[in-house]
Amino acid sequence: MKINFISYLHPHYFSGGGEQQTRGLVIEGEKRKHVIGLSSMAPRLFNYDTEADLDIVFDFWNCPGYLQFDSRVLQIILRRGRYITGQCGYGNACFLAALPCNGNRGVDERCVISRDDYFKVRGLPGPWFGGNCTIPFAYPLFKNALLNCFVSPLHRDTYIKLYGEETMGRTFLIKPILDRNLFVNKGLDRDIEYASCGAMGEPKGYFNVRKMFPGGNIVLFGSHDPQLAGKDKFGQVIGKIPYEEMPHFLNRVKNYVHLPRWPEPNGLVVNQAALCGCNLILNEMVGAASWESLDLKNPSTYERSAEEFWEYIEAL
Repeated sequence: MKINFISYLHPHYFSGGGEQQTRGLVIEGEKRKHVIGLSSMAPRLFNYDTEADLDIVFDFWNCPGYLQFDSRVLQIILRRGRYITGQCGYGNACFLAALPCNGNRGVDERCVISRDDYFKVRGLPGPWFGGNCTIPFAYPLFKNALLNCFVSPLHRDTYIKLYGEETMGRTFLIKPILDRNLFVNKGLDRDIEYASCGAMGEPKGYFNVRKMFPGGNIVLFGSHDPQLAGKDKFGQVIGKIPYEEMPHFLNRVKNYVHLPRWPEPNGLVVNQAALCGCNLILNEMVGAASWESLDLKNPSTYERSAEEFWEYIEAL
């Protein structure tokens, strides 16, 4: 098939958990001889074929406060009507950062938290959109899709809370995609007692981690911006770890901690930490843990994640 793959963040230019997922899907699709044209806003590339067989629209909206796709692109996708959506986060639903309502929308189309809570307490980035709920804006994108894809049961269920089962229609769960040869238990001495990715910021669980570790005896990584942890001088903030160094780092960690405030779509570092032999300390907001049928520590769990996605798409 000829396929337009539209994603705010280009799968080959970024290496966050979402982009590791989309990159794995693109690579597998090309292996299967599909001709895939990539369009993104970061970097700004547009390779859209109006005669393509299918549009795969992943995280069309993302990165609050930055330039978004022209609305005319969305209108073309909707008018053609041959598309599926994919979500690695909640940017396709909420234009604020990190879904402040956790999927529990208010009744008056206003954000359920205040401006001061958003900026001063949580330290989230703008814009604020006047405090208006942006959830209704994306109804047509989901309602008219051939399929809506999510990265965990928790992720799917949160979107259903936001839009309802009728709007979501047919759904598909994409299992975690990761390198099983890279993330392995090497049997190293584990000299880091506790570590958490992203918990220097509020969405990834800063306040929950601070409550569990009041003495700050935890290593925080995943971003060069120390965020709330830097402001409060909490924990040992070590910044962003290059992807190729992550397996060695995780093999040094005894306990990987993930206690997010928001319903974490999946949390790919959780899967990577499990394969590297870390003990997992999680809460009920971790998408990776909502896969009740998957053994996160078993490499075979991740064997055919991308293949199963394409087999489903090809059968539509």
